[in-house]
Amino acid sequence: MVVRFELNQDEVAAIGARLPDNTRILRVRALAPDFLSSGLPQDSRLGVACVPFHDTVRMLNEARFLFSEALSQLTWYRNHHDPPCEMEAVFFSNIFLDDVCLRLFAASEHLGNACLDMFDIDPETPRKLRGFKRAGWLKRVIGTLRDIDSARPVCDGVARVLDTDAWDRAMTIRHDWVHNQPLRLAGRGISYERGMRWQGNTLAVGAGDLTPITIDEYVVVAEQALSGIWSAANTCVECYFDLLESKGICIDRKSGSATISL
Repeated sequence: MVVRFELNQDEVAAIGARLPDNTRILRVRALAPDFLSSGLPQDSRLGVACVPFHDTVRMLNEARFLFSEALSQLTWYRNHHDPPCEMEAVFFSNIFLDDVCLRLFAASEHLGNACLDMFDIDPETPRKLRGFKRAGWLKRVIGTLRDIDSARPVCDGVARVLDTDAWDRAMTIRHDWVHNQPLRLAGRGISYERGMRWQGNTLAVGAGDLTPITIDEYVVVAEQALSGIWSAANTCVECYFDLLESKGICIDRKSGSATISL
C-alpha cells in the first residue's frame, strides 16, 4: 500500500529544519567497549558505558526519522490533495508520533544505564532510592548521581528536559498507550473515553467524548520532547568523553574515535 509520494524540495527542507542535528551525537558510535576496556582497570565499567550510549543513539535516531515521517504525512495529505484529506493526515501522522514517544521512553532508559556505567554506579542503587517511587528510570539515576561533582553537568542537562511539560506529556502518552488507553485525537472520528457511562442519573448519548488533543498539538509535544532529550544526550556524551580523557584515553572530538597510549 502506498501511504504517500515524494514531497517537493521546499517541503523537505522545512521538515529537515525541525529535526535535531545528529552530527554530535553520532560520534559516540565510534567507540568500542573492548578497545576502551583495554585501557582501563578490569573492574571499571567506564569502557562498557559506550554500549548503552549506542542504544540511546539508535533510539533517538529512530525517533528522529519517525518524527520527520509524521510531518511528511501531514504535509502530503494536507498540501497535495484538493480538498485536503485531514482524516488521513491525522491517522498516518498519529501512528508515527506514537512511535516517537515509545522510542523517547526507550532512549531515556538506555541513557540512564549509560550514566550508571559512566560513573561506576551499581544498577541496584537507583532502585533503592527513596522518594522516587513513581519516577522513571532516568530520573532515579539522576537522583543517584546528584552527590557526584563530576556528574553535575549530566544531572543539570537531564533535569532540564525531565522537568518540562512536553516531556511529562510525551511520557504520559507512552504510558497510557501501553497501560491504559491509546491517545484519542481530534480528527480520527468518534471515540470514547473508558469508564462508566452513567453520571448520576444522567446518560449522555450520541457524538462520543471530547478528545484531549489535536494532531498539531501532538506534533509540538513530540518535537519539544525529542529536542530536549537529544540535548541532554549530547551533554552526557560530552561528559563521557571528558571522563575517558581523564583516564588517559584520547578522544577525537570531531569523529569520536579513541586512541590509547601504551
